[in-house]
Amino acid sequence: MKDRHVLQAGGEEDPGREGSALPGRPPPPDVAASGPFVDRGRSPDEWGPLDEFGLPVAWRREEWESVSDIEDAWRVFETWATARRFKPFPADPLQVALFLAEPPVTGARLREVWEAIDQYHCRMYWHEGANPVLELQLGYGVRVSEDGVVTVEGSTSPPPDD
Repeated sequence: MKDRHVLQAGGEEDPGREGSALPGRPPPPDVAASGPFVDRGRSPDEWGPLDEFGLPVAWRREEWESVSDIEDAWRVFETWATARRFKPFPADPLQVALFLAEPPVTGARLREVWEAIDQYHCRMYWHEGANPVLELQLGYGVRVSEDGVVTVEGSTSPPPDD
């Protein structure tokens, strides 16, 4: 069975469940070496020029889709990131992980914000390398359930000592 790490609101370990807040795993070598946005199939030079956000212009959608339906949930993350002097867009996957460890909202609302972060990035860029939610899901096994429980699947690291 895979290890399962579970967070409660505020980044506390969920009592009675195995695991802890985001385990002390280093990022995969390609993420550590290349920055937060990685295309595992090409070198950064192969994508051509970068846009104002530092992402390849080739990754952009021709027309950005409206975000009006997710704007309320997006603002929760945007406000949190701005207060910490993080750039909310494009969001760094590690900053989104910090958001999940110390969320300003809980429960189903946390799930809504997680989905808004995902959708905001998907509607701007077609390439998965521009989406911090996908990076956390695919690279680290991070999940947020419908009721806002954050889990990290498949970690082989022991919980950090506090």
